[in-house]
Amino acid sequence: MQNNDLPAPPVSLKVSVRLWLALAGAAFLLGALSMATSSYRAGMWLGLGVWLFLGAVNLRAAFRGARYVLTLVMFPLFIGFGNGLSSGVLAPAEVVVTVLFGVGTGTAGVLMWLPATSHHFRYVRLGR
Repeated sequence: MQNNDLPAPPVSLKVSVRLWLALAGAAFLLGALSMATSSYRAGMWLGLGVWLFLGAVNLRAAFRGARYVLTLVMFPLFIGFGNGLSSGVLAPAEVVVTVLFGVGTGTAGVLMWLPATSHHFRYVRLGR
């Protein structure tokens, strides 16, 4: 079976990839905005953006390992954003970005583990 014979990816996978790409874009933007205040923070955001972008590209290519890597990334994001929200020293814009990042990460994470997505990964792996 050639790659041309593979079925189209399910909606759950498409939405998950788009969410991860949007989160990567948001991380790049936050990194660029942080450059004026803290090079450490900017580097952290830019590194996270690269990590999320590469994970999304691999997820779109139906590389199963990307699901595990992105799942591992989710946990520090949740812990970091939870600590950020509980510290009480965030500006209102940072709170909004933090909540959007948390909701987007959780949604993208759930979508990439749905049965339709898992079936697609299995089908692609057997078809290669």
